[in-house]
Amino acid sequence: MLLEGNLTRAIALAESGDRRTAARLLAAWVQAHPDSELAWYWLGQCLEDPRQRRQCYERVLALNPAHEAALRMLIRLENELRPTPPANYIAENLGVVPPPTVGVRDDLRLAELPPRPAIARLLKPALAAMLVLVVLVFAWLALLI
Repeated sequence: MLLEGNLTRAIALAESGDRRTAARLLAAWVQAHPDSELAWYWLGQCLEDPRQRRQCYERVLALNPAHEAALRMLIRLENELRPTPPANYIAENLGVVPPPTVGVRDDLRLAELPPRPAIARLLKPALAAMLVLVVLVFAWLALLI
């Protein structure tokens, strides 16, 4: 009963803006109850370090893969933690919109892409064969000289 009151109190503190005290209470709670997805989620909300927050949201998703709020927060954190490539920096300064980057869960959409056309599948081996043929011709010419 006292422990459940601490969890409720910690969430209330986090919602009111006292995240430091809430984080301390939630850290004690997850040590006592490591399978509490609610406590892990709120601990992620209260921490300042993005890497620690990511660990909390990953723990929530390990406990409940369908936790949409934790997934959204994890995607947002991954985008914040990903270094900005120079091309994006230049594009932003020139006012050009950079191409979208692959997100955390975008790898699932790659499997949904249609298969490559037959010509694209055949072109790569054909180019390799032509390269071998060119090397052989130059080697033969070098022997003649």
